[in-house]
Amino acid sequence: MCKDCIAARAIKRDNTLVKIQYDMEKMYIFFATPIVIDRKTMVIELLKDITSNLVFEAIDRENENEVRNIIHDIHSLLLKDSLTNLYNRRYMNQMLPVEIERSNDNNHYLSIVMVDIDGFKKINGTYGHYVGDVVMKKIQRYYDKFY
Repeated sequence: MCKDCIAARAIKRDNTLVKIQYDMEKMYIFFATPIVIDRKTMVIELLKDITSNLVFEAIDRENENEVRNIIHDIHSLLLKDSLTNLYNRRYMNQMLPVEIERSNDNNHYLSIVMVDIDGFKKINGTYGHYVGDVVMKKIQRYYDKFY
């Protein structure tokens, strides 16, 4: 079981949790409910693709794209660094176990790139966060050339 997935959090909180996830194409809703069977706590997890369901039917069709854009923006704010637009730790915690399992199931390789900038704290401390942001953007542009 993953350490921070909705099922693990439902067990920790001993409560039903609901998660809405948007992957740039489809929207899903997850329910995770802890249950006890023979004194063992388990989780029932339900997943539903709600992309074309009634979720948007109650909304005026003129506003449907606006709602989708708002959800997309919220998703990006939560899972991407606003400066570099790279996925953040929250995304890695959520999706890395899924991607590892998918690569194993499909017999595909999986590559992960992590960058540690030596002395970056000193750059921010000496020159300020604005200069630190400039350095991050330059590193991002360098990264984009190769990937």
